[in-house]
Amino acid sequence: MGGRRLLRTMIAWDVVLPFSVALAPIPVKLAFPKIDVAELAAVLALPMIAALLRAVRGAGQIREVCGGTSPPMRQMALGVAIVLLMLFESLVAILVLVANAPKYLWAFAALFYACYFATSWLALRSNSRPINLYESFCDDRLTPR
Repeated sequence: MGGRRLLRTMIAWDVVLPFSVALAPIPVKLAFPKIDVAELAAVLALPMIAALLRAVRGAGQIREVCGGTSPPMRQMALGVAIVLLMLFESLVAILVLVANAPKYLWAFAALFYACYFATSWLALRSNSRPINLYESFCDDRLTPR
């Protein structure tokens, strides 16, 4: 994948989509000010739908990077990354909607987002970059080398 195309893809999937999902409750609240079910759906359903899209896209990227295979360790790393991003999106949505929410909770949101980047890097990194971990992330076996 070319450098500019990779950058556009990363910005779309790792910046635009998460913040769009996280901030989606704002227009929902403005459009439906007295309907709490709409806000609840925006806080709960949108992150889940986005997670399903990410899982499909991420599994394809893992197969592309690993020569057509889906190693279990990379699948687990992708799953953890998606859960962390869901936590980020849901927490930001709640913090945006709740009046007088504690400010320190924003630090947890930032932590979830940073951990998402680290785990998604482990899951989707190229094989050309060696990493010194106990298990290989592109080996279908779970035994040490």
